[in-house]
Amino acid sequence: MQVRYQQVHVWFNRAGSRWTVRTTVSAPFVPSLGPNITFAVIDGSGTTGLVYGASHV
Repeated sequence: MQVRYQQVHVWFNRAGSRWTVRTTVSAPFVPSLGPNITFAVIDGSGTTGLVYGASHV
């Protein structure tokens, strides 16, 4: 995964034998959203994912 200013590039693992071609997702990332983006293991598998979250209190 490569996170850029207005895009996220992702290569998906194909059962441990190869990677897919790059998938690009356009996203309007702005510096003020930076604190809301982190990498974390969600499901206990050891695979890191990109997590976006915001708290509106």
